[in-house]
Amino acid sequence: MTFPSPVRFFRVAGITLDVASDRASEILPWHPKLAAFEVEGPGPDTVVIRHHRTAFPDGPGGPGRLIYDVPPYRIHESGGAWIYRIGEESGGPVQTAVFAPDYSRADVYTPEPLAIPEGGFECLTLLPTDQVLLAPLLALRGGCLLHAAGAIDRGAGWLFAGHSTAGKSTIVRMLKERSEILCDDRIALRPDGGGFRIHGTWSHGDVADISPASAPLRALFVLRKGGRDAIDPILDRRAIVHHLLDLIIKPLATADWWGLTMAAVENLAASLRAYELSFGLSGRIREVLDKIS
Repeated sequence: MTFPSPVRFFRVAGITLDVASDRASEILPWHPKLAAFEVEGPGPDTVVIRHHRTAFPDGPGGPGRLIYDVPPYRIHESGGAWIYRIGEESGGPVQTAVFAPDYSRADVYTPEPLAIPEGGFECLTLLPTDQVLLAPLLALRGGCLLHAAGAIDRGAGWLFAGHSTAGKSTIVRMLKERSEILCDDRIALRPDGGGFRIHGTWSHGDVADISPASAPLRALFVLRKGGRDAIDPILDRRAIVHHLLDLIIKPLATADWWGLTMAAVENLAASLRAYELSFGLSGRIREVLDKIS
């Protein structure tokens, strides 16, 4: 399936991203992994991303009040908008992304020359990661972005959460013959009736299998590498909240974002079953998971 128009549409977690360059005839070269998320047109929940091949037109007062200054980002606030700057410390070309207060629009200014990576751009914002846009968008919709792998097995969504080296990719490799893999490193969650749904993203780790699919979340597994294959229920809801907060992808952590995220985490912890999952490399963990109805 091909989409030759300069305006391209990508959908993740029910959010459609309308992406184009200000050069009407220019088709930006996207990485092949994004093709799975490409759709024909806008949806009921659409966010606009426009790319400008010029420097950001700073006003006489500069880009606004500086509120964050940790490489690679220097972030300013101006009139409610969030202005991300990259490259100021190097003295070279500065890339600027301007996000609307509700993140419904992003204008990204990338001065020439535009360095095109081999294989095409992996991030629709052309920033180091699209998480700076997706994380606040999900929070505004009652959800969150999590350090986790996700899979769909017999219509149910399984969430395997942990930081780097926790074993997310290993678990995915064990399940890929029987399950649809959503992603091995970043999973989006959104409310769905009385529970949540998990959604795949393109921000994968060692395993390239990704999918835009989604499913009702059946259970959360906090990964613990070990010599035995076993699951232990986490019955304390405060412990579940603690685990989730430790694994949440944090964008610009404003007071508003924290308030929305805390509400999402509390709702998530109250609506799901959670387990600590210990596993080895035998592959028998599949049998352990089958015992959860």
